[in-house]
Amino acid sequence: LVRDIVTGAAGSSPNEFAGVGNVLYFVAGQDLDRELWKSDGTTAGTVRVRDIWPGALGGSNPVALTPLGSELLFSANDGTNGRELWKSDGTTAGTVMVGDLNPGAGDSNPNGLLAWGGALYFSADDGSSGVEPWRSDGTAAGTTRVADIQPGAESSYPGQLTPAGAAFYFRTSGGTSSGQLWLSDGTEAGTVLVAAVGPDTTDSYPSELVSTGTLLFFSAYDGVVGQELWRSDGTPEGTVLVKDIAPGPDSSNPSHLAVLGDTLYFNAYDATYGYELWKSDGTPEGTVLVSDIYPGGDSYPRDLCVMGGVLYFSASDGTAGPELWRSDGTAAGTARVADIRPGPLGSYPDSLTVMGDYLYFSADDGVAGAELWRSDGLVGGVVEMVADINPGPEPSYPTGLTVAGGTLFFSATEPAHGYELWKSDGTPGGTMLLADIVLGPVPSFPTQLAALGDSVLFAAEDAARGSELWRSDGTPAGTVLVKDINPGVESSVPSPVGTLGGVFYLVAGEPENGRELWRTDGTADGTVLVHDLVPGSASSNPEYVTGMGGRLFMSASDLAHGRELWAEQSVFTVLLPIAFREHGG
Repeated sequence: LVRDIVTGAAGSSPNEFAGVGNVLYFVAGQDLDRELWKSDGTTAGTVRVRDIWPGALGGSNPVALTPLGSELLFSANDGTNGRELWKSDGTTAGTVMVGDLNPGAGDSNPNGLLAWGGALYFSADDGSSGVEPWRSDGTAAGTTRVADIQPGAESSYPGQLTPAGAAFYFRTSGGTSSGQLWLSDGTEAGTVLVAAVGPDTTDSYPSELVSTGTLLFFSAYDGVVGQELWRSDGTPEGTVLVKDIAPGPDSSNPSHLAVLGDTLYFNAYDATYGYELWKSDGTPEGTVLVSDIYPGGDSYPRDLCVMGGVLYFSASDGTAGPELWRSDGTAAGTARVADIRPGPLGSYPDSLTVMGDYLYFSADDGVAGAELWRSDGLVGGVVEMVADINPGPEPSYPTGLTVAGGTLFFSATEPAHGYELWKSDGTPGGTMLLADIVLGPVPSFPTQLAALGDSVLFAAEDAARGSELWRSDGTPAGTVLVKDINPGVESSVPSPVGTLGGVFYLVAGEPENGRELWRTDGTADGTVLVHDLVPGSASSNPEYVTGMGGRLFMSASDLAHGRELWAEQSVFTVLLPIAFREHGG
């Protein structure tokens, strides 16, 4: 326990975690009395930064904790000035209200805090101008309204702030400027309506904002050509409909905008081609159908994956059904890699995973069922079933494809062994069952595969030990139970958290200690309970496990302290309980 902030079993329920340097800031307290705290992982270093709203009957309840340089900015209420913008350097004296934007007891309600370009941008209401965009450098003099977009007491409600180049874009949602795209460089003169999309200045519904660096792409509706792809360089002249893909009032509904290199790829519809893959360089001439994969129908490209600068995906051309395709962004370079299952049903490539120079996936050729396949991505190149794990027409359903140490690990099933752990090096001879954890056809159901160095950790269950933590180094002899955390037939149900400093953390349960935080190096001796926060069979149920500054922080509950902040220091073998002080003591 780092510190028992609220003594007793009630707990302080820490949340709103944000890191500045090696210091963790968070909000903690009880009932209405919640304030800003900080921790360096020690008891002495875990302190309330300031009691912003003094007394136990009120709390400032800080929200939107946002690092800006070496300081933390946030919204808080001191009980006198309402909810305003505050900052902290981690000291009591350095935790101050930046400015009373809405003078007196009224709230300015800073919202949507964005740190960008050395300043903080947010929306706020000063009580006379409505909710408008503001900026702050962390000083009172440097905190100003960027612009009164909707003059008077009405609000423009800026939102969806998206940086692009030397400015940021946002959408307004109120007043006469509602539903339009704006741009700001942080100054009043530089905050402008980018352009009126459509015949009037309202409700173009800009969405799907994506930056390619200096350009912003977005989907918008102008009331004439429907919902189409637009782009902006920040000027009215440079904010244009890229192309009316579905001519007239119909909409192409651009969606799933994705950037690959300096090209935008997206899914769009027109009456001629249906839903197909498109690309754009931001010009009408450069916004083109990549390929009419399914002439007269919809190919629905999906499961996009990049290997070697080429886009791979599953699509149907109406004849072959969903198969593996590739595209280099040209029509000639967009081709079906292979017709794995000839005919209209398709092989449905799934779980595309890159290992080395090959793309591995599950596919059904209609003969062998869903099995493990691989491709070098070349049309006419290597596209082959790696192995018919479940011989005949029944599938093995490879799932959980995970690469570790140059080996592909996955779970698959066949009648003799059921769902077990397999591996592959991409060859039939190198694709093998690693261990029949439950002998015979009963499955062990390997799940939650996670790489740890050259090995993979996973959960598997058998009748003797239940669901426990296992490890494989890619050899049958090296595929072993790491530890029977919950001895006997009951399960510990290991749930992976992740790695910190080369150590793998997980949450697991057993009767003696309940569900607690564990750590493992992949060996039995190295798999240990970090600490039994709730002595005995009760559980602390760790949550929000976060690594920062060489320490692991988490929210956890014990019977004496309730849900509080806990930390592990990487120099410890296990987390040691630290003396605590009473809140306010």
